[in-house]
Amino acid sequence: MKNNYIKSAALACMCLTATVATAQDNCYIVGTDGAMDVQTPTATLTKQADGTFAGEVIIGDAGNGYGTFTLASKMNDASYITVGNTDYSTGWWAAFSDYYTIPEEGTLKLKFINHSGTDYNWHNWLVVVTSDADRSADGYYEHFALRADNYGWFPHEGGSRTSDTPKVVDFDLYSDYFQIEGFTWEIFRSDMEGAIVDMTVSRSGNDINVVAVQTTTSGTIYTETFRMTPAETVSGNLRAFLSTEAAYFELNKNYTYINDELYYEDVLTTFNANRFGPATSHELTSGTASAFTQGAATEWQLAAGTYDIVVDFTANTITATQKSTTAIENVTVESGKDARIFNLMGVELSKAPESGIYIKNGKKYMAR
Repeated sequence: MKNNYIKSAALACMCLTATVATAQDNCYIVGTDGAMDVQTPTATLTKQADGTFAGEVIIGDAGNGYGTFTLASKMNDASYITVGNTDYSTGWWAAFSDYYTIPEEGTLKLKFINHSGTDYNWHNWLVVVTSDADRSADGYYEHFALRADNYGWFPHEGGSRTSDTPKVVDFDLYSDYFQIEGFTWEIFRSDMEGAIVDMTVSRSGNDINVVAVQTTTSGTIYTETFRMTPAETVSGNLRAFLSTEAAYFELNKNYTYINDELYYEDVLTTFNANRFGPATSHELTSGTASAFTQGAATEWQLAAGTYDIVVDFTANTITATQKSTTAIENVTVESGKDARIFNLMGVELSKAPESGIYIKNGKKYMAR
C-alpha cells in the first residue's frame, strides 16, 4: 500500500506520558507531514473506565483513498515545569513560573499539580497580575496578588506593597470552601497536597478575572473566583505569573494556553523527538487489534473514513474499527439548481465541515 505524506490528510496520536505506569489524561490526534513535524491537535481520545483511550476519528484521503498517522508516546518529564523546591523549602518571593502575556480581551489557561506545605494556609499557589514588565524592571506594577486560601491584596500608592496608603479598587472575591461539609483550614491544607488546579485568568473590558477550580486527590472540588477593576483604565498587554512559598507546583505545559493557542511550542515537538528511527509503515485492519511499541516510530495506514479508535497502553495495542456507512458513489444533480452538502452517509449538512470528506453537486470534496 502506497504511503501518503500529505499534511492535511495525515494524523498522529500523542499521549501525555511515555510509560504505562505513569498516569495519563488523554491521547491526542495531531496533524503531521512526511517529516513527522507535529502540528495542532485535531482530535482527542478520552480515557475510559477500563483504562483504555477511545474516540471517534476521521481519517482523511491523501489522494488514493488512504490516510496515514503515527502512534507514539510522550515523555512525562517534558510535559511539566516544576516551580519551587520539592522539599518545601522555597522562601517568599523566591520561585516563579514564566511570565504569561495576556492581551486585551485575552484569556490565560493554566493547569498544574499543587503540592502544599501544611504549616499555613498560604503555603500553596499564588497568582500575580502585573503591568507588561519584568519584576525588576522600570514600569513594573502589580495589579493584584491572589492566594489559594481566598486571600489577596492590591498595590499601594506608588506600586509598593509596604506603603500605608492602599489604593481603592472595585473587586469581588469568593470561594465555596465554607459551603463544603466539614470544611476546616486544616483539612484544606491537607487536601491541597496533590490537588489539580485548573486556572483561568481573563480580561473583559477593564475587568481582570480569575477562576481557580481545585480538584483534590479524594475528589473534593474547591472553587475560588475573583474579579477586579483597576482604579485606572488599563490598555495594552498585562502579565501574569505564579509563585509559591514553602510549597511547589508542577505546571502542565500541555494545558497552558493564551487565547486557546498552546503557549509552549516545544510540547508537541518534544513528543516528536521521543520517536526512535524512521517510521515503519504498517496497515491496520478495521476491527483488529495491532501491537505497537511505546516510543517506537510506526506509521499506520487506514482507508479514508470515520473510525472508533481504541488505544490500550497496558496491552500496547491499537484497534481502529470503521463505522458503518452507506457509500455514495454517484450523486446526480441538475447543475446550478442544488448546492446542498452531504456527508458520506447521505445526511444533509448545513455547511461544509471544517475537516473530512463531503459531497456537493455530485462531487466529493476534502476539507483541509
